[in-house]
Amino acid sequence: MKTHLLIALSTIVLLTSCELTTFRGNLMDLSVYWSTPFKRANGDALSSSEIGGYLIRYRETDSDHYSLILITDPSVNQFVIRNVWGAQTTIEVAAFDKDGVYSNFNTALDNASHD
Repeated sequence: MKTHLLIALSTIVLLTSCELTTFRGNLMDLSVYWSTPFKRANGDALSSSEIGGYLIRYRETDSDHYSLILITDPSVNQFVIRNVWGAQTTIEVAAFDKDGVYSNFNTALDNASHD
């Protein structure tokens, strides 16, 4: 399963996708991919040297608690979330610049069934 979204975020434009990579009963591995943003939502250019990294947050659909993954290497453009529990998961990715300005979270996967 793969989902692609291109959304002009409040600060940074980010393309994300998500793919089920392994399925073991109710546990699964999900690969999250994104493109390196090259512009801000207002159209201003964003140099790769300005990018500070990415924040991935995910949760089971029926939970209010997010697990967070902070990626401080701006050259990274994918991450595998291992052993996600449950059939429905929401995964979101935000980019941030070196000044600590974050984009809105971009949904890579939302309420997707992995049956």
